[in-house]
Amino acid sequence: QVQILPPLRNPASDLRKRQVRGRSDLNRLSRNGPETPGVARSCATRELSVPLRTSADVVGCRERATYRCDNGAMSDPRPIRTRAALVNAASALLAEGRVTASIQEITDLAGVGFGSFHNHFGSKDALWEAAVQETMLAHSAMLAEASADITDPAERFAVGLRTTCAMQRSLPQMVKMVLNAGTRILNLPDGIGPQARADIADGVEHGRFVVRDPELAFMAIGGALLGALQHLVDRPEVSAEEVASNLAESLLRQLGVSAEEAARLATAPLP
Repeated sequence: QVQILPPLRNPASDLRKRQVRGRSDLNRLSRNGPETPGVARSCATRELSVPLRTSADVVGCRERATYRCDNGAMSDPRPIRTRAALVNAASALLAEGRVTASIQEITDLAGVGFGSFHNHFGSKDALWEAAVQETMLAHSAMLAEASADITDPAERFAVGLRTTCAMQRSLPQMVKMVLNAGTRILNLPDGIGPQARADIADGVEHGRFVVRDPELAFMAIGGALLGALQHLVDRPEVSAEEVASNLAESLLRQLGVSAEEAARLATAPLP
């Protein structure tokens, strides 16, 4: 009797069915990647009890993660790891400003085969964009965690600025990548832009800020923040905490906050 076997499942097809958040979580489980910032989130089906802030945290979680598709069946984690390795390699290259690196250089740095590249990305530009997006998503998550319990828009604004400045010391590669991306980073749908715009709008609505043109104010603030980050890169001996506090106080004053209140918010303990 001839037994008809069901068709083989395609792991790549299964992986495409995963939720976006699940893919983003697992992207951070890459092997030997650069610094990988993040917050407490699920690793596939498992909730982390501690934040993911360094590559060591990620490696520890990677070994304990469970990879599942939406239908509950186990899926092959290798395509996920390969994509993550490519994104991490791209992040490292972008941090060095090496946007002309060849696909061969990228795959060599990622430790994957040359042919794997086009299984995940149609072009180098698509990979660069994915790397920037991953970085901005991680930044957004960090700010959301830091300001989760803050209701005052002025305080939330100050915490966001100071937290971002502090990242230059704790996550220097991430900051270098942001700086090499330039001011276009301000208009991406994730990262610095949405939260800062929301804080400014909320501050105006509640009378905390006095701003004639909120969009222009945001772009000016974004430029000042990028300048402060570059200053910290160029001057490693400077106190990042002091730079962050001075920047926050100055920008709060420009937004119409009183001198006394701006000084208080700029030096208050961070969450």
